[in-house]
Amino acid sequence: MEKPKTGFTDRRVNLDFKKIEEIKGEEKNLSLKIKLINVEKRTTKSDKGENVYHYGLLGDETGTMFFTAWSFNPNVQAGDVLELKNCYTKEFNGTLRLYLDNRSEIILLPEEKMEVKRSFKEAKIKDLSTRDPYVTVQGIISDVRSREYERDGETRKVYFGDIADETGKVRVSSFGRSLPEGTGVKIEGAKVSEYKGRIRISVNEKTKIGEVNVAPPPGRRLYNISDLGSPVGGVSFSGFIISLGEKSGLRLRCSECRKTIEDVRCPDHPSAPFIYDLFAYFTLSDGTGYIQCTSGREALMKLLGMQESDLDPASSSLTKREVYSSIRKELHGKPFILEGDLAEGNNGLSLRVSDISRISRDDVKSFIREMEVEL
Repeated sequence: MEKPKTGFTDRRVNLDFKKIEEIKGEEKNLSLKIKLINVEKRTTKSDKGENVYHYGLLGDETGTMFFTAWSFNPNVQAGDVLELKNCYTKEFNGTLRLYLDNRSEIILLPEEKMEVKRSFKEAKIKDLSTRDPYVTVQGIISDVRSREYERDGETRKVYFGDIADETGKVRVSSFGRSLPEGTGVKIEGAKVSEYKGRIRISVNEKTKIGEVNVAPPPGRRLYNISDLGSPVGGVSFSGFIISLGEKSGLRLRCSECRKTIEDVRCPDHPSAPFIYDLFAYFTLSDGTGYIQCTSGREALMKLLGMQESDLDPASSSLTKREVYSSIRKELHGKPFILEGDLAEGNNGLSLRVSDISRISRDDVKSFIREMEVEL
């Protein structure tokens, strides 16, 4: 009977194992003894049908490496020690990865234990990406809050906050470990993930958190649009607003569920009165690129010089046409500095604006000269 070459077996074989730290470039026919740190499954669709593959992180006593497996047994779990045969390495997005295909063999070693040397890439917040799922970051913690949840019959607590450095900020979550408000920290082994189009990091009981001296983040982090490729927060762009969406302006929302309503009544809460809200979507250009932006109530009220009483339906006579015309008059074709958080969507990165600042005439002249140079 022909020896199986794919999948999973518990047979031991004698192999010339290579350590992860010894792999310096693209190699073929590799054999390794490793511990599986984490594994995920993904399904893609094409004209030829569905294609399933696994990916994740593995390691040994000398380091860690990302992997992609086109042939993998789902019974193998994170924490298992394995022998891998007939693997190869290849660079992907600037990172060397290990690949397993239909020639590769996975051998489970159920009795073996292995301590993995974890090394984490030090990263600035603006450079965080799910391509590097575990990193070391430094920054100042702020806006800490918590909530309780039930698990295995026990009440537990998860803490949320922001961490910011000189390049940006992201949300950080910690299960069971409090976050030091207003303190500079170094987090080693933070897990990078993406949720609702935004980058965030999380820590667990194995993550190292230590207090360090960190310079306070700047009030504004100004970038060229072409500089950033990851959905992080706390960034600013300067440029001209070159288009305004037709549905920008005054919105009616249900006072009960806050959903946008097209008529004067919410279909789910017909007796609830409506409230006014403001919304705008537009395109910003800075000479290096374009970015789609959305802005809500607070930033637009500041721009238009409006008060809360102006949005009270009981005392206000605002119309959708009037508000749209006011926003267009203030925004379209004019230069601004926009501050907010980036998000990843179907059409790439967009900016969720938290603040809109006008640019002075002197700044406009300088800015136009910079754009002409870029163009």
